[in-house]
Amino acid sequence: MDKEGELAFDARGLLRNESRLQADLRVASMPDDLDPDEIVARDKEEWKRIIENAKPIVTHVMETLTAGQNLTDPKVKNQVAAQVLPLIDDLPSALERDTYRQALARMLRVSESTLMGARPKGPVVRRKPGALNPPVAWSRRLWRRSIRA
Repeated sequence: MDKEGELAFDARGLLRNESRLQADLRVASMPDDLDPDEIVARDKEEWKRIIENAKPIVTHVMETLTAGQNLTDPKVKNQVAAQVLPLIDDLPSALERDTYRQALARMLRVSESTLMGARPKGPVVRRKPGALNPPVAWSRRLWRRSIRA
């Protein structure tokens, strides 16, 4: 996996080098009550299909947050956007960010300009090195919850 580095100022105004891991995170949906090793032992071709159909993490989060929700309710749309937009904004590629914003706007049935206006406002907060961003922490909780279910 590659890393991308950039210079950033910390809270004290000191310049430091931050690096961002370039990884393509995907989520594979597993059949109920089966572990990956059980699937491979049973049918290697099924395992290959599962991995080939794995969804990008942002797509998975969008689908998970909207599943079973009343997407005609503006408050629900706002809650989903408030959780997904920071995750999208953290992507390194402008093309990926734009693509996911378009997909989220379609999913919520709002215009992209309205979606961009739903962004949480406030000052940019720099975190300590090694601290998890809220979307990363959230996605880890989601992952832990999904493997327990």
